[in-house]
Amino acid sequence: MAGVAYNLLLYRTGRLWPCILAHGVTNLLLAVHVLATGEWKWW
Repeated sequence: MAGVAYNLLLYRTGRLWPCILAHGVTNLLLAVHVLATGEWKWW
């Protein structure tokens, strides 16, 4: 699902950097969630 969102972002903006930024934010939020809850299955 995230990949679809990144591709739509690329299609709408025509630039790669927003996709890179969105991917980084997604990874950061996932890391915070995993570390806070201990749900290591997501990593």
